[in-house]
Amino acid sequence: MVGKELVFDLDLQDVAWFGVDKADQTSKDGNDRHVRAVFASCAVLVEILREVMGFEQFLAVYSGRRGVHLWVLDERAFGWGDGERDALCKFIAGTPSKSDSRVIETRHIRKNPSFGENTWKAVEMARNVLIAPRNDGGVGFFDRQRNVDRFLTLFFDVKIEDEFKNARERKEREVRILTNTKTGWDAYYAIKTAVSSNKFYANRFCDVMLSLTWPIVDVGATAKANHCTKCIFSLHAKTGRVAVPIPLERLCSTKANPLPPIVYPHEINVSGTSSMRHFHDGLELTHQAVRVVAPRNKIRQSTTTQDIEDLVSDVAKRPRL
Repeated sequence: MVGKELVFDLDLQDVAWFGVDKADQTSKDGNDRHVRAVFASCAVLVEILREVMGFEQFLAVYSGRRGVHLWVLDERAFGWGDGERDALCKFIAGTPSKSDSRVIETRHIRKNPSFGENTWKAVEMARNVLIAPRNDGGVGFFDRQRNVDRFLTLFFDVKIEDEFKNARERKEREVRILTNTKTGWDAYYAIKTAVSSNKFYANRFCDVMLSLTWPIVDVGATAKANHCTKCIFSLHAKTGRVAVPIPLERLCSTKANPLPPIVYPHEINVSGTSSMRHFHDGLELTHQAVRVVAPRNKIRQSTTTQDIEDLVSDVAKRPRL
């Protein structure tokens, strides 16, 4: 192998706190709702890579179901081996909490000077996407009372060993009373305020919320240079959707162009459909990406009028090494 673009794999199923059934394909209460949080965490990953590694060229691609691939197109990452890729993944991953391996410890990440101001701004935007109501384009993590109740059940998990376990039941009763009938941002701030008097649960709340917005990278898929990455514009085998690129500025959007950018092949040429708009936006992003990598890979310069079929034909005509 001569080289391969560095491609980060982010998948909803790797974030344990969402609890989305793996068998769920496209329901609004499952993948389509929660994958927006994965997109938001991808925006955090972009800022991390800019600040830590100085990378500048990115392409984010929706998988068509429950995840996103972030392509790093900078030339210096192209020749990286498995060791370099694995080391970067581990650096980003942070330190698991001693009390609960499902979450990362906020204090270790915040003490790391490599993560700068732009990273923490992206984390805040990702949190806004997480809490924003579904009707406004967010995940709506606390939209309903049952969402709040489920979160509190996980938060006050009886399996978590801690020095304050004798106070757990009392604190949980207090929080449930304060959050009764509260949803959305009201529920978020009620929980945050209620646990602030207990150091263990105050830290745990920070850890959990960061774990829901920090990028959880699939190391097995990202660290191996020979891992086959899903082809851009391919169809997802289980949903039939197109793996379309996403403009970076829309990763944390909760208003215009709601996510995920669902594209079905039979709708691409239907005038005025959202599928057509998403498809052509993704096509333009692909053209831009090709222009970035063309000099390195000796592919002739692409123009915005050249379509995907022409590009594939171009590559096929090159002599085999």
